[in-house]
Amino acid sequence: MKRLVTAVLQNYNSIVYFWLLLFLIPIPVAIFGHDTAIRNFNYVWGLLFLIYFFKNKLIIKIDDIVFSRRALGVFFFCVLISFNYSALAQYYGFHISGLDFSIFDNMIQEFFRGNLGYSTIVGYYHFATHQNYILALLLPLYYLLPYPVILPIILMTSLWFAGILLWEISRLYLSQFWSFLLVLSFYLSPHLQIGVICFCPEMLYPCILFLVAYAHLKNKPILFIIAVFLFFSIKEEAILYGIGFMLWLLVSRHYLKTFIVLFLILVFATLNFLIVEPYFLNKSHLAVSPALNFWSAYGGTKSAIIMYILKHPISIALHMFNSSSGFWKIYPTFLFIPFLSLPVILTSLLPLGLSLSAAINTSGLHILNGYYPAALISLCFIGMLCFIIKSNTNIRKILVLIALITSSLWGSGAQTFYHVTLKNLKDFYLVHNILTTNYANAKICPGGTIYPHLKISEFKELGIVAGGVKVQDFMAQKNCIVVFSEFGDNFPYTMDVSYMVNYAKSHPNCKNVGGIYFCNNYSNK
Repeated sequence: MKRLVTAVLQNYNSIVYFWLLLFLIPIPVAIFGHDTAIRNFNYVWGLLFLIYFFKNKLIIKIDDIVFSRRALGVFFFCVLISFNYSALAQYYGFHISGLDFSIFDNMIQEFFRGNLGYSTIVGYYHFATHQNYILALLLPLYYLLPYPVILPIILMTSLWFAGILLWEISRLYLSQFWSFLLVLSFYLSPHLQIGVICFCPEMLYPCILFLVAYAHLKNKPILFIIAVFLFFSIKEEAILYGIGFMLWLLVSRHYLKTFIVLFLILVFATLNFLIVEPYFLNKSHLAVSPALNFWSAYGGTKSAIIMYILKHPISIALHMFNSSSGFWKIYPTFLFIPFLSLPVILTSLLPLGLSLSAAINTSGLHILNGYYPAALISLCFIGMLCFIIKSNTNIRKILVLIALITSSLWGSGAQTFYHVTLKNLKDFYLVHNILTTNYANAKICPGGTIYPHLKISEFKELGIVAGGVKVQDFMAQKNCIVVFSEFGDNFPYTMDVSYMVNYAKSHPNCKNVGGIYFCNNYSNK
């Protein structure tokens, strides 16, 4: 038995399979009734791996560690399965908040109704806030599979593919061991996993950013142009990353690529700020973009905000690095190593400054929470790659090893595995059948939990959830069918569920099937 254990440990494929178990073990735990997160197991996995690594003196054998194609193939395949289980269980377990998810789901659904850019859940054209042209790539797939659940699957699959691209990039310079460890740390990143609680275009940054890096390093000009174009299509802020990247290309004397990036920056800046945003602001009857609310303490317009920042640089700098700053949440997990990489510093400088300067701490932007830091986190892994390439001493290797193994144990995010309560799902479909059968021509006003599970085409109209409406007004709004659940993510009414349930139980126009309630407010006089 001892010989068998020794033989297994000396087979380097055991490293791959050991970490693979981390992604698979939580699945049966969740299926059999217990919500869990990968971090619950990762503390043990990280400690055991470090003991194994130093006991077997692998530091001097790193370049000789080779994994079989089969082991690597099984690893990537099973991570894909693990990611998509998380996506499906999160959706069918009613843990997706409609306030973010349904903004983009609505935009896609409304496109097929001839209402380009409109989002029902917020009640205005979302292109007035953010220019997410990347959604156009999803239209063919959504046309063939017109179900909201397709979006979290796309999101988790894109993160999985980003890991493959990171593997391909790192293998240009690193041994298999370092490449595997880099990808493993990326897959376990808490800063990325906390962003997958909804479908947001920003979570496509890792995949496209690594595609830009791959095309650049492999010197594939056509792919490079396509990748940069797609990157700028994700969100209007992407051109800020482009400016820094362009400067690095210029310093590195990649003049043709510098011109390509500059040209695309000018195209997208003109399109975003001179054409698309003004058009949809006017169409939405908005004076300024709602995104400016993040800096509203500095002024009510873009020019006022810029002038305030220029006049008060010290106070802005102190705010950017205060105790709640996301800077202290993210970069210490990487031991600040990415700041030793010039391309990472230049590329991330402007968008990082913009995010940290946001005046509203609870927004997620200043504290770099949720999906906001997706591109910055991806750049951190590029920085780690650059550092590993230059790591020619054991001290530097140990430093990066510890950073990669422990970075996933920081912060509040982790891949989550939810148990799907079949009764809740069955109750929802019963209510859904009642709504589509009896109220297809009525206005449906769903709560945040229910919104991601409805298709706009099934009803005459869906109501607005965003906008700061008090829960009392939400429940009592006339001429609509109010629908909500007492389970799941009910944001923005998470703290008001007990009131909503008591309201429904005390009003004769409200009924329920299990934990799902619906109130016919058309009967109110």
